[in-house]
Amino acid sequence: YAAEYGRSAGGVIIATTKSGTNKLKGTLFEYLRNEKLDAANLFAAVQNNDKVRAPLRYNVFGGTVGGPVVIPKLYNGKDKTFFFFAYEGQRRHEGQVRTLTVPGELEKAGNFSLTRTAAGALVPIYDPATTRTEGGRILRDVFPGNIIPANRLDAAAKNIVGFYPVGNRAADNASGANNFRANYVNILNRNNVTAKVDHQLTSNDRVSVRYLYNSDNTDNTSVFPREAGETIVPALRHQHFTYGSWTKVVSPEMINEIRFTYGDRINWTQSAGLGQDWATPLGLRGVPAGAFPAFVVTGYTNLGSTAQERKQFPIRQWQFIDNFSLVKGKHTMKFGFEMRPSYNYEVNRPLASGQFNFSPLGTGLPGTA
Repeated sequence: YAAEYGRSAGGVIIATTKSGTNKLKGTLFEYLRNEKLDAANLFAAVQNNDKVRAPLRYNVFGGTVGGPVVIPKLYNGKDKTFFFFAYEGQRRHEGQVRTLTVPGELEKAGNFSLTRTAAGALVPIYDPATTRTEGGRILRDVFPGNIIPANRLDAAAKNIVGFYPVGNRAADNASGANNFRANYVNILNRNNVTAKVDHQLTSNDRVSVRYLYNSDNTDNTSVFPREAGETIVPALRHQHFTYGSWTKVVSPEMINEIRFTYGDRINWTQSAGLGQDWATPLGLRGVPAGAFPAFVVTGYTNLGSTAQERKQFPIRQWQFIDNFSLVKGKHTMKFGFEMRPSYNYEVNRPLASGQFNFSPLGTGLPGTA
């Protein structure tokens, strides 16, 4: 796994997998962390005048075992056949602090009488129905009291604002910035398996088979009241690699090595609202079903993901290598070939159910920022 991703990053990593011996040997290990042993984050959420430490559960555990392959009464692999097996697991629940800017409860009801700029000036909300031209200028009137009447509020908008969390802290400035803060948890479940068998066919022939498996599945808890509004996307990632090699000593001057590699990987990211029809409950028309749409509102935290689904599987690679080494006096020569066919099937739907963008300029007064 490391070598495969090392190449894609522009580097080369060479790793050696241990082999078994004539004696059965093994190791066990465990590493852990817990938030009860840590200090609270500087920007942690505050409850009852105390900072709340974000949850942390971090465990790394596993073991190795290696030795001869022995089948009682049938086969004694001493000096001939060896196995090696290793497992490492990681379970990490790591708390993080999340700060959002969300609409106030008055704003959700159409009341913008307290909506101000960072400098403290009232943000006027103009009525688009009053648009008119006077003296060559386009004019609009401010809603009375800067409040949009309830019967003018869009039904879909009223459904959508319910996906925002309720502000829980004093804003950083008069505009209401960063008025929500809470802890959430990033989750990593990782499994690594290595299995290897080495066999000495003859004094001049050695074969080896190795299998590697790795999974890196990520997930997270959500600070949104309804998870479909979450912007962070979990991922499912699995990798399988199988290696085989045959090394033959033809003579003291000639060695031939044949290697084969097969890799199969999965990468699948899915937003929290994927797989459901949200258009109907939200009251939207003409929107493809299958995911929660993304809502990008200037000045506020986004709702929904702009990476709703990406499927990459199968991702497959085959590698065939033959190396022939020849030593003549002071000279060493190496010949061979390599063939590496690969295959990547991908479906990328970052906006499977669309994206809605809202700017505060839409119903503003022309010429007035």
